[in-house]
Amino acid sequence: MEFAQKWQNKSPLIRRIATWQESLWYPIVYALLCAIAGLHSKRVYLPIIGVMALLTLFSALFVRDKKVFLPPMFMSFCSLGCDNVEFTRDGQRVNVVDVFDTDALVCFCLIGAVMLLALLIRFSKDCSMLDAFRQQATFLYGLLAISAAIILNGVFSAKWRPVDTALGLFLAFGFVFIYCLVYSMIKDSHDIAAYTCFCMVCTALLVVVQVAVTVLRLHEQELLIHYYETLPPRLRRENLQLAWGYATNVAGVVVLGIPAALYLAKNKRHPIVYCLLAILFWATSVVLGTRSAFLVGALVLLTCISLACLKGRNAKILRLVSIIMILSGILFLLYADEKLFSLHELADQLLNFLRLDNLDELDRFGLWINGWNDFLESPLFGVGFSDGGVDVKTEVSNLFADMYHNVVIEFLGAMGAVGMLAFLWHVKDLLVCLFRRFSVNKLLLLLLPFTILATSLADNFFFYINFQLFYCPFLILAERES
Repeated sequence: MEFAQKWQNKSPLIRRIATWQESLWYPIVYALLCAIAGLHSKRVYLPIIGVMALLTLFSALFVRDKKVFLPPMFMSFCSLGCDNVEFTRDGQRVNVVDVFDTDALVCFCLIGAVMLLALLIRFSKDCSMLDAFRQQATFLYGLLAISAAIILNGVFSAKWRPVDTALGLFLAFGFVFIYCLVYSMIKDSHDIAAYTCFCMVCTALLVVVQVAVTVLRLHEQELLIHYYETLPPRLRRENLQLAWGYATNVAGVVVLGIPAALYLAKNKRHPIVYCLLAILFWATSVVLGTRSAFLVGALVLLTCISLACLKGRNAKILRLVSIIMILSGILFLLYADEKLFSLHELADQLLNFLRLDNLDELDRFGLWINGWNDFLESPLFGVGFSDGGVDVKTEVSNLFADMYHNVVIEFLGAMGAVGMLAFLWHVKDLLVCLFRRFSVNKLLLLLLPFTILATSLADNFFFYINFQLFYCPFLILAERES
């Protein structure tokens, strides 16, 4: 960018700030700002978000490497703090925006609009938003098909409402726009896969910090654990939420740090640190008690560690670390069984804590059956989003809460065969990308989108804009590995 180069040549101060933003210190500082902002009320989080907006404006004007837009893209959402703490306690949060004061939420949206406008102006200068079309990017047409199916949701169904098309336009916007934006953003950057993974690790780590502080606050207020006279104690999971998301959403973000951390453990310095961070991310998902996140996270963690131990510059040290951890775990279990409690008691306690002792309570099955019936009722385009998966609407009903909580059933029930074919097209693109000139690094990168898809088999993460901000960059990184 000639303008940025010109001002960097003119001003040493601008050059120093631009160089700092292009370094790894920028995502670290950005993550710290977001962690602090997300733990406080508007008196703190709005000024910090203002500073973050100024940093983004500076990047748009004076920084040549567009990868510096990844930290705000990944982390800004986590900077939303809480104005009304009472709505995060004992299931009092009826609406997703209850925890925010109206004026603060308006200010956040305005600041976000300024940040987005800065991005659009920067990218419109060189028409780089069209690069994905010019170069016929691998995932572009599959995502276009998904967007078209989302927009057409429920057409010709007796349950279709005009709001379905409005909702479809809202959901479809993210996939193609974010994909094209990031495709241009990272096309010319050096070592961009490692930088993006580092930003993802910083994002997951800032969320871990926010969860840890929230746990300490709840413990001090005696709101963390349910104690019963005859039953084992159980975590009060309904209180474990942040302003920007319920426990399920928070855990869904944290586990995305696992494949990113182990990509860095395989390829970069300090592999032990990144390996331990991956374990920390999974442990946080366990504390949050989100079954889809910690079960999928456990599978992804084991897969990524195994892949990282196969080959690469750090394979030997990672094998040694893995052996030490396995032996340490076995020795602890043997000691615990002998001195502390039986393994049977430990298993019962874990099943209770993780809410795996009574899967009959899982209400997902009713939603999935309803989605299948909706598909049979309107097999071509589905019944649309406004019908949802919940038979009886409640005051907590909204677009995402009323979904079928399964990405496959959602495409079938809400978008019909057209939606399912579009989704299968995208899955085909994923498999083609993976096996075309297969590499372990490519698989590690694709494991982040696969994690979102896998956790979306019991939730709706695939359709959330903030998850698409993680999903699309790692598709493009895997594509670049081809």
